Amino acid sequence: MDEKVISEEEIVDMADFFKVFGDPTRLRILFVLWENEECSVGAISEKVKMSQSAVSQQLKILRSSRLVRFQRDFYASRQKRHGEPQTSAISLKSIIKT
Repeated sequence: MDEKVISEEEIVDMADFFKVFGDPTRLRILFVLWENEECSVGAISEKVKMSQSAVSQQLKILRSSRLVRFQRDFYASRQKRHGEPQTSAISLKSIIKT
């Protein structure tokens, strides 16, 4: 049984990806974006009760994991969730609330 189902590199990538969910602040930000689809950094910081600079640091990590994307238009910049909420994220939300 020496066949590898998944490579070491893929394991490391997955571990890095799941680390994103290990931070309560990032989870709060993700849930704000799932409920609102897109928000400015200021709106997110009000909802999670943190400074804009602290939220920006967490958003940088979420963007690098491709969970959030940055959208700039003529008037403002916004953070958007990347794609539609997945069933697993909705299930995670219901588990956290219990």
